[in-house]
Amino acid sequence: MNAQLLERAIAGISDPDYPAAFDAPLRASFAGGCARRIGYQLRNEPATNPLTHVSILAFNIGSAVHLVVQAALQRLYPDGEAEAEGGLIALGSAICPWDPSDDGGEPTIGCHADFFYGSDALPTVVEIKSMQPYAFNKAKEEGVQEHHLLQAGLAGLALGAEYLELVYVNKSQGQIAVYRFHPSAWRAKATQEAIRLARVYELHTEGELAPPMDPERKVWQCKFCPWLAVCTEAGN
Repeated sequence: MNAQLLERAIAGISDPDYPAAFDAPLRASFAGGCARRIGYQLRNEPATNPLTHVSILAFNIGSAVHLVVQAALQRLYPDGEAEAEGGLIALGSAICPWDPSDDGGEPTIGCHADFFYGSDALPTVVEIKSMQPYAFNKAKEEGVQEHHLLQAGLAGLALGAEYLELVYVNKSQGQIAVYRFHPSAWRAKATQEAIRLARVYELHTEGELAPPMDPERKVWQCKFCPWLAVCTEAGN
């Protein structure tokens, strides 16, 4: 065995494809993402640019960090719930929390909150993000990444949360930062994002693809997109 052989073997390991909450077509983790990429995911389009072993290792390290932080949160808030499930349903141009006991339709967006606590007082959704030192320090200076806030916000809408907390973990140095958000800082943004995602799904049901995030495909999201080649070939 050599290192190159092992790297190729790791690259052949797919990330586990966890089902969306309530088997909804859309996930909260799509928040802030490229509409074209979401369309390919909905189509189950074969990847033309598979993830490298570096990305797969990084994702799995992040998953391990999530589990540790969730366990710590459970100790702090014994009545809280890890991986709390919620759903959102698009009703025309409105977005509403989905009630599993209601016969009004299936959820459009499924949400897994990393942690949910305080349901009797100030219900709070916690989203955990692990990252390298550069991103961690940048957040201290410029604030959290918008798509992280939107992802937590979708879960917040689905679960009826008042507050959001983003837990940032510097996975190289063990530093932790917690950012707490009042409803005025996230609820309207999350609602607009849910409407956007519902529109992307509507295009999918009509057999259409939305335009890419960047027509020139120069943003960092394009660099790591598993469908970059097929997207480029499809044009804008």
